[in-house]
Order: sequence, then C-alpha cells, then structure tokens
Amino acid sequence: MKRFLTLEKAEKEVALLNEYISLVNNYKVHDVNHWIIKNYALTNSIAGVIKKSLKDNTLETYNTIITREMVLEVLRAKPHDDLHKVVSNGYFKKIKKNKSTSSI
Repeated sequence: MKRFLTLEKAEKEVALLNEYISLVNNYKVHDVNHWIIKNYALTNSIAGVIKKSLKDNTLETYNTIITREMVLEVLRAKPHDDLHKVVSNGYFKKIKKNKSTSSI
C-alpha cells in the first residue's frame, strides 16, 4: 500500500477507480482521436500510444500514421468527453510534475 487511508477515503478512492475503469472499458472508438484517447488511458505514455498504433496498424484502419505531434495535439485539445478530460488532466499534471523536478 502506498499510503495509509481511512476507510472512508479508501472507499471513495475505490469508487473513483471503478468509475475510471468503467469509463475506459466502455469507451467507444469512432475515429483516430478517440483511438488515441483510449490508448493513452491504457498506456499513460505517448510512446506507448505510438508503439500500439504500429502494432494495431492504424495506418490501415484510419488511413493515418500516428505521430508524437498528433498525440500531443489530441491531449492538448479542448476535451470533448469525460475520458478525454481525465487523460488530458493527467497528461498536464504529469508534465507539470516533470517540469518541476527537472529544474532541481
């Protein structure tokens, strides 16, 4: 366990995690942007999204090669659904944390 929680806080955290799991598992992929959002949620990594795109052959499916810039554009865009909002917020927190630790 990373940290000690009260039972009430642990129950809230479990509920939030279950909601997130459900959101990712039930996310409908309609286009390449939705594919990027779902796969960023699964990998939490831009490189992971690109590697998965090569494995899944998104060039054939969506007629496009997924690049780092494309993933960044989707993550930085105004969120258009709940999962997009969650992964965008996570991405911005991650880069903010990395910027603060790299300046030490």
